[in-house]
Amino acid sequence: MYNSFKIFCAFSLLTIVSTLAIANNTKENSQLSPSLKPVKLEKEKSDKYSYLALDLYNRGVDKQLKGEIKEAIKDYTKAINLSSKKPIIRSRAYQNLGVISHKAAREQIIKDPKKALSILSKTKQDYKKSMQLASGHQNTAVNMQLLINDTIKADTIIKKRKEMAEKRKIATEKIRDALDKQKLANNTIDKTDKKKYQDEANKKTGIAHNAVIDYNKVSKEAYSPQDTKLSDDVAKDTDKAIKNQYNVKYKKAEQNLIDALKKLTQNQNKNNKNNKNNNQNQNKDNQNKNNKQDQQKKQKQAEQKTKEALNKQKQANNSKDKENKKQKQKQANQKTEEAEKAINDYNKSLKNSEQNKNSENASKQVKQAKENQKNNNPEKAEENLKNALKSLRKNKQKDDSDKNKQQNKNKPAQQQQNPPQPKPKYNKNIDKNQAESILKMMTKDEKSLKKALKKKQQQAYGSTTVQKDW
Repeated sequence: MYNSFKIFCAFSLLTIVSTLAIANNTKENSQLSPSLKPVKLEKEKSDKYSYLALDLYNRGVDKQLKGEIKEAIKDYTKAINLSSKKPIIRSRAYQNLGVISHKAAREQIIKDPKKALSILSKTKQDYKKSMQLASGHQNTAVNMQLLINDTIKADTIIKKRKEMAEKRKIATEKIRDALDKQKLANNTIDKTDKKKYQDEANKKTGIAHNAVIDYNKVSKEAYSPQDTKLSDDVAKDTDKAIKNQYNVKYKKAEQNLIDALKKLTQNQNKNNKNNKNNNQNQNKDNQNKNNKQDQQKKQKQAEQKTKEALNKQKQANNSKDKENKKQKQKQANQKTEEAEKAINDYNKSLKNSEQNKNSENASKQVKQAKENQKNNNPEKAEENLKNALKSLRKNKQKDDSDKNKQQNKNKPAQQQQNPPQPKPKYNKNIDKNQAESILKMMTKDEKSLKKALKKKQQQAYGSTTVQKDW
């Protein structure tokens, strides 16, 4: 038992040292590391589920390399569910799932940092599971460190964009103050008052220029090229105003400040308009999505009701007992009424002409079925209901086809397999601050592992007194 504990401690120490060794290297190499090598299993130690999981995992790797991300995710998920006895497969599958979501988060960090943080939270769970299943996995530890860096970056961008909006507001107010003073100085006739107001205008213009410079600086830190360009242009106008005030060209200075204020306010109005349009488009998309969901629900209901009517009609036709046949036919008539109503509701929700055609044909067939039921032609009624169900299923096939086309349209271009990257040379210097998050997580995992090991040994050997070796 003492030797087992020594082995456990040595293993834990090795894991921590390995993690610290890679921490500093992540600053220089920000490329994510998926596990793209095939896994091999020993035949005599593996079951059929493990081999199936292996095939799914390796197929997922191929699809990930080809850029077929959705299909790769499905294969990795199935491999995880089937490989309960093979932690290496589960570990690598979790690692690759983490890399997929990590890349998606990186694409959103500048566009939408809040969305990126949400994705990174899920990525962190995948990396943790990978490390727990195969402790000491160096690539996953590197990815975890990169995730910490990306999380910090996204948080920083969010904070800087809030600060940027405040800096822009301040710059706008300062330019407006300077312009008001410059207008007052230009419109004052008394020389003494004119000089006084001009001195104040000069001072406020300098303050406004500094506020624009602050706005420009934060816009770069917030990764907002649009605001950086705008602040550059406004800073040029305020700089011209300062020079014109120095050269006693006060009218030109006034025009410079008007131009600067106009650019800031026009751009703000444009942003408000864009936000409004984006909200309208989002509402429209949500409405279309809700309409589509409602349409699919009604289609499913129409199909279900028609199927029930068909089954009842078949039972009535196949019944030999007259009383039972009469009862079954009555039920079939009732179900056909329900099917007709469901198809009519479905028809009202349709906009696609081809789908309308199929749905109208289904409605026509159900009406004929009702007529045949009334005219005591149950066999023809059964045939009508079959045709109605067939027409409804054509619409379902059309929806599935449209969905597949849209997925293929949105599928990213196939990615070429990158050549193997040389192993990075790790620096001796360790960035303890960046590695702190990983160490906390691993310390918690080690405590849980230690308790589990102790419990297992107690079950195996019973509770015995530890013999001292000194």
